[in-house]
Amino acid sequence: MRRGFKMRIVIDPGHGGRDPGAVGPAGIREKDVTLAVAKLLAGYLKPIAETKLTRDSDRALGSDVNSDLRARVEAAETWRADYFISIHCNAAAAGARGVETYAYKPGGEGERLARAIQKGLVEATGLPNRGVKFANYYVLRKTSMPAVLVEMGFISNPQEEKLLRDATWQDKAAKAIATGIANYLGKKLPAPTPAAPVTGYPTVPVNVHGKLITGIIIENRTFVWINDIASAYGDKTRWEPKERKVYVE
Repeated sequence: MRRGFKMRIVIDPGHGGRDPGAVGPAGIREKDVTLAVAKLLAGYLKPIAETKLTRDSDRALGSDVNSDLRARVEAAETWRADYFISIHCNAAAAGARGVETYAYKPGGEGERLARAIQKGLVEATGLPNRGVKFANYYVLRKTSMPAVLVEMGFISNPQEEKLLRDATWQDKAAKAIATGIANYLGKKLPAPTPAAPVTGYPTVPVNVHGKLITGIIIENRTFVWINDIASAYGDKTRWEPKERKVYVE
């Protein structure tokens, strides 16, 4: 890590564009889940690290699978990242369940980081612990920095697919991964600012700049607190009573 600077963490949402990844029995696509969780993860890590997503929209990074994988690694290498976190959903027989985290080989920082993330995910989600595993995946083998690949659950399992599509569960998974990373680094994530109490109206999770906040639905419209919006962008609000204006800056 460069002295005087925050560490750099590349977050890699698996698949994208023409490649949907695994598709669950209800039609949920891995590429959509990984992107949503990656954006939330970046928000949680913002206080302790600089983050960069290999993709921030539904797009492929290469003309084929090999060039796509190379582009993900090159993004981390060019940016001189300190760590590489690849986000995925698992797929197998319909009865397979649980979370697992991969490193390239036993020993070293990759395995240590994988174990910290796996612990955070298991504790937060309550899903079966499939443990830390090792694999010759391209993004683990070719990155020069410690790298892990997180399998958040089986999209092929109807029960876990239902979790993976849920915005609240996605936020829980992102926070768990961030907590594992922070614990590995010997840092502590700041406590989230409590949301203003909402009563009498249905609520809806709103993803703002990678941070999940609570909105309320009134007459089929969604409203969110301006302070929460500002906080999601790292800004503050200022009320000018004489002008009767709110400034976000």
